[in-house]
Amino acid sequence: PRRHPKPSLNPTEDAQAGNIYTVQAGDTLKSIAQKLYGNAELWYDLYYLNRDRLGPMGHVFAGQVLVLPDKTSGTQHP
Repeated sequence: PRRHPKPSLNPTEDAQAGNIYTVQAGDTLKSIAQKLYGNAELWYDLYYLNRDRLGPMGHVFAGQVLVLPDKTSGTQHP
């Protein structure tokens, strides 16, 4: 079973903790997951945490700031 990371409630704390990523031109959720975690399949965690700020079908745009999953959250993937 998949456990979802908790959504952030404090964007200022996320920024101070380094738990944010600024989208670059050409990025997708899969490419960001690959770049940051070495596994493109972790794109769903990015989607889940940022779903309220993403465009249709999870579209991201350059300059957009995404909250990153806590690497120690214990998120499991089948």
